[in-house]
Amino acid sequence: MSSGGWRNKQVASRGALNHDRVATLTTRSSLLFPGQVAGMAGLSLDPMPPRPRFAVPPSPTVIATLRQVPFFAALPEADLERLASSARQKKFPKNMVIMSQGDENDSPALYVIASGRIKVGISDQEGKEVILSMLGPGQFFGEMSLIDGHPRSANIETTEASEFVVVNKDDFKLFLSQNFDMALAFMREIVRRLREADKKIESLALMDVYGRVARVLLDMAEKTVDGKLVIKRRLTKQDIARMIGASREMVSRVMKDLVEMNHVSFHGTVIVLNENLGASAR
Repeated sequence: MSSGGWRNKQVASRGALNHDRVATLTTRSSLLFPGQVAGMAGLSLDPMPPRPRFAVPPSPTVIATLRQVPFFAALPEADLERLASSARQKKFPKNMVIMSQGDENDSPALYVIASGRIKVGISDQEGKEVILSMLGPGQFFGEMSLIDGHPRSANIETTEASEFVVVNKDDFKLFLSQNFDMALAFMREIVRRLREADKKIESLALMDVYGRVARVLLDMAEKTVDGKLVIKRRLTKQDIARMIGASREMVSRVMKDLVEMNHVSFHGTVIVLNENLGASAR
C-alpha cells in the first residue's frame, strides 16, 4: 500500500474513532443535560420531558397559610409552591411553651400561625410576666433569631390548640436572597413591628392606666363589615394587665368605668368598642 493510501486510511480511522467518542459523549451529556446537546455530531434529540417540580407535593393548607404573610405573598406562585413543599407543619396543645426566653437557637426557623393563638412575653426570676403581643392566624414569629442567631428574646406559649407552618433558616434565606420583592416586603413588616413597639413604649411612658387599656383594646380590635370595632378573641383582664404593666384589680376598675361611660360593651365573650374610646387613648 502506498504511503498516501496508508495516511488516508489512518485519517479515516481517526475520524471514525472521533465520531464514536463524540456520540458517546453526547449520549452521556444527554443524560445529564437533556435538551441542551441537540445537534452535536448530527444527533436529533426529542424535547426534554417535563421534570416533576417538587420532591413533595405542596399542601394547599400550607400554601394558603404562607400566602397570608405579606412577604411570602410577594413571591411568584411557582416559588411559593416550592417553598411550601419544603415547609413543615407542627401542632401544639393549649398552654404549651414553644420557645423560652434565653434558649440557644440551635434550629432557627420562622413560624407562621395556621390556626390557634399564641402569646409572646418576657418574665423575671420571680415569675412576673409582661405580655409583649398576642398573635393569631397569618402572623409569624421567630424572625429575630432567624436573622441574628442570638438566643430567644421572649417566651412563646400557645393560648389555645395551635398549628404552625415552619420554614427553616436555609430555605428562608435562599428565597429572600433571590427575590427582591420578598426582601422589600419583609423589611416593611419588620419596620411595622418596630413602629408598634414604639407606640407601646410611648403608651407605657406617657399614658395613664385608662389610656393604656384603651390603646390595647383598639390595637386588638377588628372592624366588621358594618364598621364596628370588635374584639372576638378571648381577652382576660389578667392578659390586659400583663400587657400594660398594671394590676388586674386596676384593669377591672378601668373596664368597669369604660362600660359605665359607654366606651365599651360586652356581648358574651365579644367586646364591642364605641367610637369615643379613641379619646381615652390619646
